Amino acid sequence: DPEIHEFRVAPPVVNYFDPGFRFPQDWRTMFALDQRLPGGVVLSASWISNIARRQIFITNENLGEKSNSGFTDGFGFTGPSARDVWGEPVDTLRGLLFHGGWRSDLFGPVLRVGNRDGNFSYAATVELRKDFGDVLELRTGYSLTRSADLQDLLTIDVTANYGTTPINFNPNDPPHQRSRFDRPHKVVASARTRFPPRFGGTGISLMYVGQSGAPYSYVYRGDVNGDGFPGPRGSRLANDLVYVPAFAHQLPIGLVTQRLWTSLVEQEECLQEQWNRILARNTCDTPWSHRLDLRVSQTIQALGVSADVTLDMINVLNFLDPSWGLVQVSNPVVQLWRVLRPDITPHPDDDPLGAIDPLALYYLGGIRRARTPGMISTALRPWAPEVPSSQWRVQLGLRMRKGVR
Repeated sequence: DPEIHEFRVAPPVVNYFDPGFRFPQDWRTMFALDQRLPGGVVLSASWISNIARRQIFITNENLGEKSNSGFTDGFGFTGPSARDVWGEPVDTLRGLLFHGGWRSDLFGPVLRVGNRDGNFSYAATVELRKDFGDVLELRTGYSLTRSADLQDLLTIDVTANYGTTPINFNPNDPPHQRSRFDRPHKVVASARTRFPPRFGGTGISLMYVGQSGAPYSYVYRGDVNGDGFPGPRGSRLANDLVYVPAFAHQLPIGLVTQRLWTSLVEQEECLQEQWNRILARNTCDTPWSHRLDLRVSQTIQALGVSADVTLDMINVLNFLDPSWGLVQVSNPVVQLWRVLRPDITPHPDDDPLGAIDPLALYYLGGIRRARTPGMISTALRPWAPEVPSSQWRVQLGLRMRKGVR
């Protein structure tokens, strides 16, 4: 009976290629220099820049006109960095919803795969090396790499690429911001020595690699701008970047949650640098990673047989101390707040249809529970050690040959 049962089918998500789509092209420039310095030191330097032309770019053709129709709830959807909003906010117990933001309600997101210019990256590298005959080799180098793009293209799925790109303004016209693949700093140093045969001929190699962390973004759980993400079917992806207030009391949260938020801000430099604005994409980072690898090789000759024995230890730092050598990783998009209307309470004196309580935020981040009674729990940053990169490992190798050299 249609008067009793209502069946709703989620509108389809459509992906299609623009008829004028072209394969991406890159304009790449490279310079390299080798220079011998006094004392037998060799300097190598290089510069590589890449400018993308006709890069893949995805737009939602079912997104309507922006409304921004009085949607002011006091914690950053509008303000100094006004958030673009589509449709009208709907009063509901289930949370914050919008209606009327799409051109046609017959479809969900209609994603067009086209082209747009503008993505770029560059890398500058400097290396110094010196050899002390056949006994000792030393290498050290530093790389500065920066990259910016319009969208984070992380998968082969069109909807996922569009939906996982964090948005602070217009998803169809995003600004150039830091790329998900941007890891600015890398330091490499190595040393290799081999003792003369009369002292055993043992070879020892050490390599250190230090690298800045990977970027991630804080977003709301839910659709706070009415662009249909998250939504039904394949668009269940949260991508609305959070607003960072100047003071914790500006958020509609309780005292305990204010303390959690304050403790998170104290740990996150990216939040401290962006007060009173919507967070920029990919501006938070996991910690630096430090890794030291060791290789020992020895040649043994006996009974007409020559054997090469090698011992490789990966991540020596973690072997020395379990808290060292960790490679911390995080999801590219971290859901920090859930936006809800906690209650709808009738107020007949003011409005016979009822008045809507203000929106509220519920904290979704990690929490470090206080071990001592009476102490305050603090927030955890959203990363964890990667396995097996954060573990030390040992490998023993043996190669045998007939005959003695």
